[in-house]
Amino acid sequence: MAKKKKKITYNFAPNALFKGGESTELNACVGSNGGPYDLIDYGKGFFDGAQEIIKAVRNGAFYVDVLVYPVCFSFRHGIELYLKALVKSSITFNGSDRVYGKNHSIDEYWKMIVEEFEKFDDRVIDKSEIATVTPIINDFVQIDPTGQVFRYPEDIAGNAHLDGLGLINLDVLSEGMTVLHALLENWYYRIEGILEYRRDGF
Repeated sequence: MAKKKKKITYNFAPNALFKGGESTELNACVGSNGGPYDLIDYGKGFFDGAQEIIKAVRNGAFYVDVLVYPVCFSFRHGIELYLKALVKSSITFNGSDRVYGKNHSIDEYWKMIVEEFEKFDDRVIDKSEIATVTPIINDFVQIDPTGQVFRYPEDIAGNAHLDGLGLINLDVLSEGMTVLHALLENWYYRIEGILEYRRDGF
């Protein structure tokens, strides 16, 4: 005899899911209550969130073959957010008349950043670091050019994603992302610091 399924009920009132709760240490300040947050804040959250998932996997808490997808997606989205912020800052820094559209192409954003960085005085950033970042960006471009690969198992035409890629090691990925995150963040705050100095009239 088949076991009778227990009916699942929900006690959430409309618009009651995203709100504060009794565990105040778990109440996240969002919107105008916590911000305004910018692309870098969001990007840091995606980078840090992915690293925290990797820590949990290392401790044996979760199944690596499933969590690799949110990890890679979070890193990829974090990269996109940082690159968008860097494009905007570097264009402002150079007073360029460059116009760019909003899309998910980290390849396009990275090429713009490199072009803008080439106009910088060598004292602004260490341009040798570009050679460290470029192959990391290129790896993501090769695997996930549009930001869809780690979100779905297949594309809209039904073709499997990651076909031919057998393994992703989270330690290797984490190490590369630690280096990348540090460089992107250092560049951004270095440029923004100089811009702030200019705005203050120095």
